[in-house]
Amino acid sequence: MEAGILTGILEEFGPQQTVSFATAASALKHTIHGDCNIFTKEEVFRFADSAPGKIVR
Repeated sequence: MEAGILTGILEEFGPQQTVSFATAASALKHTIHGDCNIFTKEEVFRFADSAPGKIVR
């Protein structure tokens, strides 16, 4: 979650977009094994904008 918030700050996202990005990135990270999030910003935004429960890879 912290990495998503930091990304939002560094990329100058708005407050709501930062929270949405961080939440989506965190949720996606829990779908893979290991410590690194392998998803691109575009994939995280696509997931954040999709219907609940729909992961597109």
